[in-house]
Amino acid sequence: MDLIAIVRSVLAAFARRPALWPIGVIAVIAGQGAGPISWLSVELRAVPTLQAATVQALLQINAGTLIVFAAGLLALGVVQSAAGALLQGTLIALVAPEAAPSLGDALQAAVRRFRPLFVVRLLIGVSVLAPALLTLAAVIVVVAVATTGIDLPEGTRAALALMVLCLVPLFLLIALSALALGVVETLAMRACMLSDAGALAAMRRGWRLLRKRSVPVAGLWLTALVLGAAGGFVAGLIATELTRPAVTALVLGEPLAAVLAARLAVAYALVLATGGALTALQSAIWTRGYQVITAAAAPLGA
Repeated sequence: MDLIAIVRSVLAAFARRPALWPIGVIAVIAGQGAGPISWLSVELRAVPTLQAATVQALLQINAGTLIVFAAGLLALGVVQSAAGALLQGTLIALVAPEAAPSLGDALQAAVRRFRPLFVVRLLIGVSVLAPALLTLAAVIVVVAVATTGIDLPEGTRAALALMVLCLVPLFLLIALSALALGVVETLAMRACMLSDAGALAAMRRGWRLLRKRSVPVAGLWLTALVLGAAGGFVAGLIATELTRPAVTALVLGEPLAAVLAARLAVAYALVLATGGALTALQSAIWTRGYQVITAAAAPLGA
């Protein structure tokens, strides 16, 4: 598979299909896209205040707050799955055809395939989110206990230390499974849109492509990752420098000067613009790559 040719075709598609960028921006606003890396920061003088606020927040955590937090994340995951299904479906429909479709046609195509797209995102999203929430809850409990300064019995301290050691491989396992499931989801959504596959059939196809076409799939993943990380890193550095004084003032409770507020607004606009471009770019790379891979993978079936 010629990755350079795929990237060139994607850049050409951007030139002919201006709707890609605003749909990418909407995806970022909806929490579905890429974006600049680590663009919020504070000056050193605000670090103690931020640390104290973090410790205070951890001390307020109990079983009730953990349950509410988990339920809120799950509900948000359902909403984001629906938004992601519609937005990603639209991005796929904008890129896949040889002739550039209108935004309305692409949106209608995504609406027609909304059900399988939503089911794919929901099933895989819950599969990733549930174990991640359990692990996060364990980490929060350990950190909350550690920050209280309570004089715990030696046995309890040993148990907490053992729990932390056990969480490390668990984190790695969750990260690896999330990576694999994320690739399967990405391929499955294109199977839904471009092959008219149902949700389960699309996920099976995505898994088969991951196993039997692992090299080209890995090439697509790496290409999208490198381009997204490079653009996100550069934009993140710029946005961080713009926002650091404003965020510091907010943390310390200082008045937010007009210049700092303007810099914060410019940084947010930069984040949206860059994130929208990177989201559309990565989606287009996967779409064009999926078409190339499946064209040579006829024996895999739908």
